[in-house]
Amino acid sequence: MTWNAKLNPFLMILLTAVLSSCASHYVPPAGFEVGREDQESSISAVALSKPSVSDETDNTPAVTANTSRKIHYDGNVELLVSNARQTIKKIVGLVNSQKGYVERITDDSITVQVPAESFQAAYKEILTFGKVLQKVVTTVDITEEYRSTELRLKIAKTTRDRLMVLLAKAVTEEDKLQLLKQIEAITATIQTLESQFELLKTKVNYSKITVHLKTYDQFDSRYRDYEPQGFEWINNLSPTDDTLARSGGKLEFKTPEGMLHIKDNKQYWLAESGDKAIFRSSKRANEPKGDGEFWVSAMKLRLAPKFKSVESIAVGDYKLLRLQSYDDVPSVYYVGIKVDKETLKLVELYFPDVALEGKYKNNVFDSIRAGET
Repeated sequence: MTWNAKLNPFLMILLTAVLSSCASHYVPPAGFEVGREDQESSISAVALSKPSVSDETDNTPAVTANTSRKIHYDGNVELLVSNARQTIKKIVGLVNSQKGYVERITDDSITVQVPAESFQAAYKEILTFGKVLQKVVTTVDITEEYRSTELRLKIAKTTRDRLMVLLAKAVTEEDKLQLLKQIEAITATIQTLESQFELLKTKVNYSKITVHLKTYDQFDSRYRDYEPQGFEWINNLSPTDDTLARSGGKLEFKTPEGMLHIKDNKQYWLAESGDKAIFRSSKRANEPKGDGEFWVSAMKLRLAPKFKSVESIAVGDYKLLRLQSYDDVPSVYYVGIKVDKETLKLVELYFPDVALEGKYKNNVFDSIRAGET
């Protein structure tokens, strides 16, 4: 009696289905890795025919409106920061606290995975780490794909189990060889489906956040070539860089209490405290001509994107902007202007932290109110 003669009609149908499905020889992608950014979310289905009678597969529920949806979130953010490396460290710390993991890091970007239930909180906190230049959140419903892959995997495993039963009953070497080939093919298919299913589970359980970081210098460079003539100097304002003051004329004030006048600066006037609070002043031509409001608006437009907060105040005849940094310990930078006909009088105050601002601010403001000497 031949092998085929010993098979009942149902098993013949089953074997035909297996042979048909394995003939497609689905090949998994090379270098498959869960979480790879360029991994396509669409998974090719292996053509396995569902047996006509099966308690295991016939009762699998279809995806309906009542089925829990499988949603993947993907957030992308571009931030303007003072220090990209420090910001990346903050993001890593946040992700670790949320029991997520880092997928990729470069000098100016980081991609992380966080548990899906923590996505909203983590995403909102990351937005506070710098000035938001761009942000977008993409949601993808992968419910049908998830259920389909899960079902195909279940059918493939059931089919392999039945082929193993047939192999145990096979008599001739030829029959055993044919069944072993089909078991090998269906096992490869199962391995591929398992990898795909693990990827889908990762997409459901974890959400991706990619953060691109720009520093102030990179940000300014995008606009300086298009800056109208006469406004370029505003982009050189910096709390810790005196390049702009050195290019101007000297403008002197009474030395605030608690500070020391640094007399060896011939280009501009400078007072400094022992704990690095700074008060410097200079002057330049009022060109193009504008009043105080005009110049404060021009400075605010260019400086505000670089800082976490900006506030306008008046001190004596000067109009000032108070700018606070994004640093873990935020510094405070004041820049103020007074227009005197053909001259712009400029004051700059720098406090390494808010505590030092409270220590010296009133004394410096008193000096500004008293006017130039």
